[in-house]
Amino acid sequence: MEIKSGQLATQYQHNLKTEPKPEQDSSAHSVVSSSDTLSISPEAQVLFSEGGGHPDRPKKEN
Repeated sequence: MEIKSGQLATQYQHNLKTEPKPEQDSSAHSVVSSSDTLSISPEAQVLFSEGGGHPDRPKKEN
């Protein structure tokens, strides 16, 4: 079966509208959150803990 460019996204959105599953969504969200945390490098964690923003936008110019 051949899937065209926007077909999969459209089908996914259709499934979200017709079959809402809050329990599955919340568990999937927690999995994504934990994997995001694991994927952050120690150097990035140091920058985040120091409150540093984007390099092109120094915190002082907030």
